[in-house]
Amino acid sequence: MRAKKLVYMSYKIMNIAIPKINRLNFNIQKKRISDTAKQSSCRSTVFSFCSNSIQKQELELYKKLERNFFIDFLNAKGKVTPEEYENIVKNHPLSLLKASEYCKNSYYGCITPRELADVVLETSRLLNERFPNARIISIGTSPSPITEQLQYLGHDIVFIPVSGFRKYDPKDKRLAKCPNFKILEEYIKSKKINNDKLNVVLDYTCSGLTLKSAREFIKNTCKIKDEHIKGISLNKLLKNSAFYKKSMNNLDIPITDCLLDMETSKIENISNIPHFPVVYFIPDGYDADEIFDTKNKTEQEIFRAFEEYSKPLARAFSLCTMHEINKKKEIR
Repeated sequence: MRAKKLVYMSYKIMNIAIPKINRLNFNIQKKRISDTAKQSSCRSTVFSFCSNSIQKQELELYKKLERNFFIDFLNAKGKVTPEEYENIVKNHPLSLLKASEYCKNSYYGCITPRELADVVLETSRLLNERFPNARIISIGTSPSPITEQLQYLGHDIVFIPVSGFRKYDPKDKRLAKCPNFKILEEYIKSKKINNDKLNVVLDYTCSGLTLKSAREFIKNTCKIKDEHIKGISLNKLLKNSAFYKKSMNNLDIPITDCLLDMETSKIENISNIPHFPVVYFIPDGYDADEIFDTKNKTEQEIFRAFEEYSKPLARAFSLCTMHEINKKKEIR
């Protein structure tokens, strides 16, 4: 009887002890699995958060750097160079989009960079056809948005920043009283304009007086033979082109848009050439703050300022036009 009780008690103890140990092991194992899962989930959450945060910071930094680059580009001195353009296409394409948007929001003329590209390519074709290998002398602000691009296409361009030069008379003694006249004389001499090739003086004309005066002035100043210098009206050159007539018939009028902007002087807003009147008074239609200031500047400082003159909108428009020209050249 005692032996039976011992056996029963032993069974009872074993029967109770085993389940307790099993439940304890299960709970410990469950806790370990749960803790591991939580830690894994936590690590995953932290990694995901950090990754998104880093990407966001990098994106914001990129935007800031590109914004600063574009601002620096707009405020840089001088005309847009081929090197600047190539750098932007390869390394800063966002600036092309920013420049396009800037032009849309800031320029109130009719012409667009895409249309101006057509005008430039047609002007280049006409000049190559009529005056191959000529030196083009661009007069004042009006033709410069076109002639800047002609220079990019490989034409030999000399920019002369002259305004209000409708009447030139070498015998007029009053010119000697105008310091700007002497400055312009020396500036033209520094350009080494000579008889080694045909010189084509190019300007947008209304009456043609400025073009005639500029031609005579350059001819006398640089001692150019009469047969080596011609005066060409840009608007007449374009209006006589087949492209102009075709544009009119198809109601696709980039040339007339361009000429209208020249006529209304809106194109001056996209010109990287300053107003520099050489007469002894400020011409009608010009505000005093538009006139290039020569006070307290040496001759060399003035010449350098001519070369480095630029406006943010003009640089943006030039960049966009350059890009449109390249696209059109690839199609052609």
